[in-house]
Amino acid sequence: MTFLCHQVKIGYERLQTLTDRFLLEYEKVKDVLPAQAGGDRAGLRRLKRELETAYQELEAKLIVSVAEAHELLGDKYVFSPEEITNAFGFEIEESEIPDIPYSREELEKAKELEEQLILRVSHDGEGNPMTMKRINEIMETRMDPKTEGKLLCNTDWYKDEEFYKNDPFKTEWKLVGSSFVPDVSSSRDKEGKHTKDTRNNNYIHQTRLLREYLKSIGEDILTEEEEECSDRELQKLSEQMGVAWDTQEITDKKKCDKNWRDVSRQLAKLKINQNHRRSATEILYDWVLMFKNLGKRGVLENNNNEWSNTLLSSGGIVDIGEIDVEGANVGRWLSSDRSDYSGVCSSR
Repeated sequence: MTFLCHQVKIGYERLQTLTDRFLLEYEKVKDVLPAQAGGDRAGLRRLKRELETAYQELEAKLIVSVAEAHELLGDKYVFSPEEITNAFGFEIEESEIPDIPYSREELEKAKELEEQLILRVSHDGEGNPMTMKRINEIMETRMDPKTEGKLLCNTDWYKDEEFYKNDPFKTEWKLVGSSFVPDVSSSRDKEGKHTKDTRNNNYIHQTRLLREYLKSIGEDILTEEEEECSDRELQKLSEQMGVAWDTQEITDKKKCDKNWRDVSRQLAKLKINQNHRRSATEILYDWVLMFKNLGKRGVLENNNNEWSNTLLSSGGIVDIGEIDVEGANVGRWLSSDRSDYSGVCSSR
């Protein structure tokens, strides 16, 4: 047991003891007239203050502050209210900022994995939902055309799509990978990093690699998450789509043409993709935070794209990337497709 866990255990036990004492004393005096029980009631008030102090001390051990998160991860890996204001130009009410749901140990692990701690907010300063459309509208006046370019390249094909107009996210903290999920079965280079990642894989195998990566880092994925994306279940989807499991080549084009839309819908709905892949809106929001605060385009430049969990009514799955001064390219792929430039970043 680590020192912090031991301290939390002691704090919890003390809090439980004080609670039991408080309830016992309260039962003794609750029906007694105030004039007859002044001393007892004073003692009860002292016990209540002691209980409140113990609770605050335990809370401080359990909840990591934003300042502590910056110290643990480094400023380049934390995007909190200050960074949101710098990027989007609006401030967040303190009452709307949720507690960071990760322990110090989890954040130390995130630092090893070079993950970013990101606060996502569901609406802007005027109460408008943070959709892709709204993010683009905000950045039209906040990105310098000469030095930064524009946010989105060409919105013609998707400007009327629901995912662009009406797919916001909820307010929450997330740990997001700053690079594509590695293939943990691949060899390692001299620096100890895996030599392959999720690029050059179709959506089925990206899902498999995401599952294996999360397990390798000790992420507590739910049983139903793992069961519904087991190799056996994913192989069924590959067969349904007429794609060879081992080579990822289309072996039955008629079957692929007939079934790829249904397979795409099933894949996008898998809990592991809903919980650990980013939506198109989340990818765009997270990228803006990084670019406006660090001046970096990150993993999504140099022709790279991230395959989201956002499903189109046509059955295609949205990807975003190739970000340069001309703006981000937003495309859609069939679940049978694969590319040397399309990968997935983890979100947990």
